Amino acid sequence: MHNTIKRLQARSGSGFTLIELLVVIAILAILSGVVVFAVGNSTANARQGRLQTDRASIITARNAARHVQQGQRPTTRRTGRPTSRTPA
Repeated sequence: MHNTIKRLQARSGSGFTLIELLVVIAILAILSGVVVFAVGNSTANARQGRLQTDRASIITARNAARHVQQGQRPTTRRTGRPTSRTPA
């Protein structure tokens, strides 16, 4: 019994146990999974926002070109009034 206590005392200061290391690895794995999920969602949201902006720009350019082809000045989206510049 005295031998067992000496072994435990000698071992207790030598480092981490296997269970402690496994717990730390599990926590890191969970945290990295959360980060990867969050980054994936933000990338998809950014892509979706860029697509919507590009679509609106294309529609605006198409409408402006249509007005120019009809001999009219392009209008603004907000007011519907012609822009201050004349088409080229």
